[in-house]
Amino acid sequence: MKNTILSLFISICCCQSARASCVEGSFHKNDKGSIFICDTSSPSLGEAYRTSKGTEWGEPIKRNGALLPMTADQSEEYCASIGAKLPTTDDYSELLNELRHSFYTTDNQTPMIPDLTISEWFWTSSPANGPSYGPNQNFIIAINGPHGAMESVGLFLTRDSGAYARCIRILKRQNL
Repeated sequence: MKNTILSLFISICCCQSARASCVEGSFHKNDKGSIFICDTSSPSLGEAYRTSKGTEWGEPIKRNGALLPMTADQSEEYCASIGAKLPTTDDYSELLNELRHSFYTTDNQTPMIPDLTISEWFWTSSPANGPSYGPNQNFIIAINGPHGAMESVGLFLTRDSGAYARCIRILKRQNL
């Protein structure tokens, strides 16, 4: 059953966006000087941008252009099936530091990473660890997309809840 579900998600999600704005060698730059380079080396990530630390952030998983709600396990399985992973809360913190709290390119309209500023809950692979839960693998942390809300760890969701996901690939860890 697990492989059937995974195959279904792969067939639904494999082709993300047309990457109209992501051409190899192009980049997004914000008013704080952060530069994210378009990376077309992993088409299954959709429109993806690489940070100076070497993390390639893909666009959210979609079906027919719409965000696709998934459970935590489905999200992790899908990311693993394309050679990527679900980001941790530390990955999101690193992203926030790289953005320097400036989420748009210099035109102040284009998000630095596709769909970065939408107000939805996104899975992390970080288990919940709080006063009410303790270290609990049945709960997982979700992050809300827009602006400052990414600064705080959001919501503890049960693994079988529905939220959205984006996959990342960690490339060579260095400043580019």
